[in-house]
Amino acid sequence: MFLTLYLCLLVTPLCLFLTLYLSVSAVNVSQPPQRPWLPLGRPSSTHSTCIFTVMCYNVLCEKYATRQMYGYCPNWALEWEYRKKNIMQEIRNYSADIITLQEVQTDQFYNFFLPTLQRDKYDGIFSPKSRAKTMAESEKKYVDGCAIFWRTEKFSLVKEYLIEFNQMAMANAEGSDDMLNRVMTKDNIGLAAMLETRDAAWESGAPSDPAQQNQRLLVCTAHIHWDPEFCDVKLIQTMMLMHEIRQIMDREVASFRPGGHRAAASNIQLLLCGDLNSLPDSVTGESLGSHLASNIQLLLCGDLNSLPDSVTGESLGSHVASNIQLLLCGDLNSLPDSVTGESLGSHVASNIQLLLCGDLNSLPDSGVVEFLVNGRVPANHPDFKELGYRTCLKKLSVSNERSGEFTHPFRLASSYSPDIMPYTNYTYDFKGIIDYIFYSRDTMTPLGILGPLDPDWLRDNKVQGCPHPHVPSDHFSLLVELEMSPVRSDTANGLIAHR
Repeated sequence: MFLTLYLCLLVTPLCLFLTLYLSVSAVNVSQPPQRPWLPLGRPSSTHSTCIFTVMCYNVLCEKYATRQMYGYCPNWALEWEYRKKNIMQEIRNYSADIITLQEVQTDQFYNFFLPTLQRDKYDGIFSPKSRAKTMAESEKKYVDGCAIFWRTEKFSLVKEYLIEFNQMAMANAEGSDDMLNRVMTKDNIGLAAMLETRDAAWESGAPSDPAQQNQRLLVCTAHIHWDPEFCDVKLIQTMMLMHEIRQIMDREVASFRPGGHRAAASNIQLLLCGDLNSLPDSVTGESLGSHLASNIQLLLCGDLNSLPDSVTGESLGSHVASNIQLLLCGDLNSLPDSVTGESLGSHVASNIQLLLCGDLNSLPDSGVVEFLVNGRVPANHPDFKELGYRTCLKKLSVSNERSGEFTHPFRLASSYSPDIMPYTNYTYDFKGIIDYIFYSRDTMTPLGILGPLDPDWLRDNKVQGCPHPHVPSDHFSLLVELEMSPVRSDTANGLIAHR
């Protein structure tokens, strides 16, 4: 007993000394230089475009910022009251038009982030992870989740969507023990906001054609499961996310179907996504065209092997009104003979606005990123760990179930590449890219991105990891400027084009 007490008397001052030394050393480190802005392109000078900036930022939830996890950071610099000021300074410094955040604690969203950003003329939505539903009020306020903010001068909210991966796992388990025991037990979420542009979003003034002014943009953020041992869960959660985005698009279509409500038909981007093997006989090229008002963008995605014979290239083209954009994606092996490249090309232009931002906890060579960028992943991909998922994942794919792969219909590109941003998460024992901003590559053009923190500053100041007194999170924020063009009608020939 006395020996233990003696050792404690020796060790405690040593620990206090080391803590004080680390704190003083950290304070003496100079502020890092401003991160560079890297231009990638120039905006159009010939017509009005919608130019906006997007930030993705994991802010490191208060309860995760512990000395056990981040022993290299002084206690005072881990305190939320200190970090939150620097986090908000980071957000305000770049003043993005759309901001997506991960690891936002519930009470901090309502008491800090939302009221602070509302004073800066933003509005926002939030959802905690799924476990909050099972907790008492006194406990659920500490659960973290995802948030999306937008500048109200440029965008308005049409609708918000919550994507709960554990609920989707339970609904699609099909008797798979692995789906129930490995995927359903994780409470990660995705959050999406359907935004619509306002006049101020257009760089050189709103387009003269009223039909072009209110473009819709689906912004989605997600925080995928963290554990490297569960790469199968990461990939399946990502498949669920893309499936649900496709379902959201499907539901947007519902009000434009025959017999449905069509009062708000003009100026809406319409996406018809899914397996079209069994379109009712009553749905013909003529009926598709006649029920679509002008200025609607139509997307047909999926397995088109059995489109009704009446849906021909001619009928699709001749009945689609001007300013409608039509994109056929998926398995095109058995399109009707009358649907030729020429007939499609003369009547079709692609334009789907989708932003996907988040902490995907997945490296660039992972199945998650392969699936998102390529639009497909083999059913026997190593990340599935040869577990029994194949049958229950069929519903989450738009490809034919005999194809041997899982697919999604969106054409996405990543804003950042490893040669520009070698790490987005920077801790003592891990440094790598796990945060991403994906955009629709057919309809958006990146004009610039925020570069990395100066590696010389990190090296010269022996910064072993973050958070740090000058870096409030273990993640670096991502920022990209994107240009989105309106759709115009070519009055000379009645066709549409992307400016």
